[in-house]
Amino acid sequence: MSRLDGDVGESKAADFLIAKGWCVLDRNFYSKSGEIDIVARSDDGTLVFCEVKTYTNKSWVHPLAAITKKKQRNLVKTAQFYLLKNGISNEEMRFDALVVGEKDVDHIENVIQLSS
Repeated sequence: MSRLDGDVGESKAADFLIAKGWCVLDRNFYSKSGEIDIVARSDDGTLVFCEVKTYTNKSWVHPLAAITKKKQRNLVKTAQFYLLKNGISNEEMRFDALVVGEKDVDHIENVIQLSS
C-alpha cells in the first residue's frame, strides 16, 4: 500500500469521526518516538489518540495485527509528548483504532490498555 492510500484512509477516518460529532484536534502528530494519526475529542469530551489502519482486499494480515507491543509503546510515548507540548494534564483519554476498508470504517475503542 502506498503513502497516498494511507492518507486517503486517514481522511476517511477523520471524516468518520467528525460525522460522529467528534472534533479532530490534530493529524499526523510526530515525535521522535513515532506518529499519532489523529488526535480527537470525542462527543463525551474524552481525548482520543487514534491509530488508523487502511487495508485493501489484497491485505494478508488483519490491520490490528500491525499494532504490535512496540508500536503501542511508541504511541504512548508520542501521546505523552503531545500532552506535554500542549500543556494538557488530568484528562480522560484513551487509544482507539480506526480500520478503514474500501467501503467502511470500523472503530475499535481502547486498543491500548493504560495501567493506572
